[in-house]
Amino acid sequence: MMDVSMFLQLLINGLVLASIYILVASGFSLVLGVTRILNFAHAEFYMLGAFTFFAMSGLLKLNWILGLIVSAIAMAALGGICYWFIFKPLYGSFIRTLAASMGIGLISVQGTIVAFGEKDRIMFPIFSGSINIAGATVSAEKLTLCAFALLIMLGLGLILKTKVGKAMYAVAEDQEAAALQGINVKRIFLVAMSLGCAMAGVAGSLVAPMFSVNSHMGGAVFIMAILTTILSGHGSMKGAIIIGSIIGLIESFGYYFMGSSNLVLIFFIALVIIYFKPFGLFGRAHQIITER
Repeated sequence: MMDVSMFLQLLINGLVLASIYILVASGFSLVLGVTRILNFAHAEFYMLGAFTFFAMSGLLKLNWILGLIVSAIAMAALGGICYWFIFKPLYGSFIRTLAASMGIGLISVQGTIVAFGEKDRIMFPIFSGSINIAGATVSAEKLTLCAFALLIMLGLGLILKTKVGKAMYAVAEDQEAAALQGINVKRIFLVAMSLGCAMAGVAGSLVAPMFSVNSHMGGAVFIMAILTTILSGHGSMKGAIIIGSIIGLIESFGYYFMGSSNLVLIFFIALVIIYFKPFGLFGRAHQIITER
């Protein structure tokens, strides 16, 4: 029988996983919902964010907050550059933008291997010590990650309530109608891509001190992020938060009861939801990109 201490441990672990999935999925969903670009390189922005943070705070020994800011800005800039010089010229073709995103991902992985090698890189914990909650010992870093993820999502919510955020909603709903209202659609695409990639970078930065950093670290997280996006309905921030939380908790508690078979449970539940709600629990049908 599970005691209170174990329950709290599993709950915190689930919230940590949920925080990562929510940040990555929200950025991916934002890009997909606004631009209709299926960016398969999103996992690599998560990985590059972690390595940027590792370089700033682990190698150069800069303040961790500065490292977090640099990582977010660097990924936002890289996302903007990729959109402007790669996705923008190809926009209108689903196959070509998808292939381009895969190419960006491969180049990012190989470039990281050249720069840092293939071995896992480990950072010293930023926050040492732990907190005792009802007999459960919880590391300060896990609580910090959850707190920062919450603050970032609140920040995203505030951004979406601004004029730029409302413009992103308008573009996501109908690009032609938004353009007729005087909204610069291409500029909004640039903002959405930069913001989405920054969120992936921040997620990687928060994870870097807790786990090892390597060039392939984004794969498993990205799968869960895509699953979160599909089940919530792309473009739904509320859905990403709810579904990401559920997946993180199921993964944590499921591992305790089922071991590695917990993933089978997650994907079984996902298949059932997709069967009855093919556009997600909170989404609607959207045309992604049509061929020219």
